[in-house]
Amino acid sequence: MRSSVIGLDLGDHFIKAVELVKKGKKLLVSEVAHFPVPKGAIANGLLVNPEVFKRAISQVLEAYVFQGKNVVMGVPGEQTIIKIIQVPANISQKKPVMFEFIRDDIQSELSTPVEKLYFDFQVLGTRMSEKGNVYDVLFAAVKKEHVDPYIEVFKSLGLNVIAADAELLAEARTLYLLTNEEDLELTYVLLNISSKTTTISFFENGTLAYTRLIDMGASMFVRQVSEFKGISEREAEYLLNQRNILEEEENQQLKNIIAGAMKSLIREIHRVIAYYQSNISSGGGKFTGIISGGGALLKGFDTLLSEELGFPITKNRTLSYLEPMDAERLHSDVLYEISPLVSTAFGLALWEYVDMLPSLAGGGDSR
Repeated sequence: MRSSVIGLDLGDHFIKAVELVKKGKKLLVSEVAHFPVPKGAIANGLLVNPEVFKRAISQVLEAYVFQGKNVVMGVPGEQTIIKIIQVPANISQKKPVMFEFIRDDIQSELSTPVEKLYFDFQVLGTRMSEKGNVYDVLFAAVKKEHVDPYIEVFKSLGLNVIAADAELLAEARTLYLLTNEEDLELTYVLLNISSKTTTISFFENGTLAYTRLIDMGASMFVRQVSEFKGISEREAEYLLNQRNILEEEENQQLKNIIAGAMKSLIREIHRVIAYYQSNISSGGGKFTGIISGGGALLKGFDTLLSEELGFPITKNRTLSYLEPMDAERLHSDVLYEISPLVSTAFGLALWEYVDMLPSLAGGGDSR
């Protein structure tokens, strides 16, 4: 097990990084970074200008205090292929055997030969179907041509990419820190609201049951405030993060604009939940929601979501469950505030330390 790992969440507008350091039986947070991507470097998760991207990463390595060089990079949802395949329960769960069995299914589902993909899969559980007892096998893949340019840049900067992981699976890893045994009857709804998209994922009995990507994100709120007030989008984002405009009465017109945009997104989330309840859910479980991404920082949005969806919504604060390695430089209050924004990067760094998760569970921040 490596002594330190950096999780890198790659976005079109921002890159988030979290470095974890293992000290004995403890896992500590040694660095958290959130920095803008130069315009034109990344588009829809694809690296389109490697040189500009390399200069930006080089500046970040100089500006922040990272302890090591090991990196787990995130594969953006737009470029990730995720499928759930049914396999007869009498097939061995050993990966070589399982892969040979599902290879034809994978090939029929995808237009790209398996040899041109980076992929992984895991058995979610056993259940009874029309075909008898089956495993639900989660398969995640990305084209090598989409990942290799990033790896080359990181290698040129002396970084060691130990894995490329789907963002969805990375954030799901943080669920281990949120749940206790008595919570297993709950269905967790993960809402990752990034700038352009919203990923909605459902977890039953600790395993992924369904996921959907919506082409709507927090940027539409920011853009509307920017246009209405005649300020930059960066200023508008700061305003939304600092003030709960939904509760302000002095500017009813702006309040109505923001509320309308938010409810458009909520309607789409409602539709996904309704589909899940009708077609996927095993039924009976209560919902609880976890919100993350830039949208989680919009003041009052979690409360609005909870009211509209009809079940509790909390922000993903799991990063604050760990202690900072240097409390004077990286205060626990900082981890608490930034945690929802960097939860995917945190989950990526946890890739190396998944065996430690059971011992870390239940250590939530008391605030």
